[in-house]
Amino acid sequence: MLIFVILRSGDNRTKISTGITSPVKFDGKLFPNTVKNHAAKNIALTSFLNKLDEYIILHPDASLYEVKEAVSKRKSSPGKKNLASCIKEFGDTQRKNSTRLLYKATSDKVRKFAPGVTFNNADVDWLRRFERHCLEDLHLSVNGTAKELRNIRATFNWALDHELTEKYPFRRFKIKHEKTRKRSLTVEQLRDLINYKVDVCQRCQKWWVRLTAYSSG
Repeated sequence: MLIFVILRSGDNRTKISTGITSPVKFDGKLFPNTVKNHAAKNIALTSFLNKLDEYIILHPDASLYEVKEAVSKRKSSPGKKNLASCIKEFGDTQRKNSTRLLYKATSDKVRKFAPGVTFNNADVDWLRRFERHCLEDLHLSVNGTAKELRNIRATFNWALDHELTEKYPFRRFKIKHEKTRKRSLTVEQLRDLINYKVDVCQRCQKWWVRLTAYSSG
């Protein structure tokens, strides 16, 4: 079900759609923890309410109709939100601080590469140029570049869920990956290491190496 905000002025009232859906009824401004993606939905709802409050404060003489028209017009222009800002906004909904920092790093890279890019103009061509920028200018590995692109793709998925965009360039853009080189020792190398003569003070370390190898790492 869609969530509406009800505005009243004297005997008049109007309903404004937030564009956000909820599987359950609730009062207040926060989704219950039982709702899927409740943290992201809370951010979207808070952002909508803040914009509504801002318009009413800046236009104290506006009628209910004018308020509804102005807010609905903002909401009905999907895709124009800044991509870098949304990456950071979505990252802030993640539980782990390390994950939030990864999204902030991606947001910073996107902002430096294309400060004004939005969901509307972040198309397949833009993704290819950003991929090339990561590989050639930032000297990231193929898998490091893939990590940045996965963060952008996750932000697009989140934006689609919250009706912030109607576009999804990842249908025609494939994120490249590179098989990680095996770093494990061969049987011969392990045998040489175990048979290697060490000083008395190093026997403890050697014992730990053998224990690790025998217990499959």
